[in-house]
Amino acid sequence: MRRKLLGLLGIAALCGGCASRTAYDRHWNAEPVVTASAVEATPLAGKWQGSWQSNDSDYYFGLAHAIIMPLEAVKLTGGTPGQTYEAHFQLYHFWVFTEEFRVTFTAAAPRDGKVSFYGERIMNPIDGVCRYDGFLQGDKIVTSFNSIKDYGTIVLRRVTAESPDVTGAAWGPSQDNH
Repeated sequence: MRRKLLGLLGIAALCGGCASRTAYDRHWNAEPVVTASAVEATPLAGKWQGSWQSNDSDYYFGLAHAIIMPLEAVKLTGGTPGQTYEAHFQLYHFWVFTEEFRVTFTAAAPRDGKVSFYGERIMNPIDGVCRYDGFLQGDKIVTSFNSIKDYGTIVLRRVTAESPDVTGAAWGPSQDNH
């Protein structure tokens, strides 16, 4: 009886992950690529893909997708202009399971071709807060993350009509190859 119950719970968890991934995939496929003029106005906005790498857990690395949408213009400390964004991430674990989450980023105005941003999310009562600190330069986002149980990086490239598919390159542990 116990074995049957555990089996049913496992199947339910797998099905729940598949349904969630399908919803994200529909959102990913429906989101158009960003035009050059939109990039100038809201540089982080758009579809991004690449990889994530943990420096402190058994997960190690995997494919990463992000859909980043602009929210509102803000004034940062000292009155400098900034922009908030909602980043909807999908990270693959063990090439099969996905983790999805949203983070609100606050970005400074571009300076010397680089946009710096930060954000945080509450993971759960046990794991606490995960903090994100990153930058955009050209078509590449580099973000570090840090929580009680894990720390690492997420490296993404903008998806454009002309961009090559970097999905295959994202599976390797080296994040410099995409």
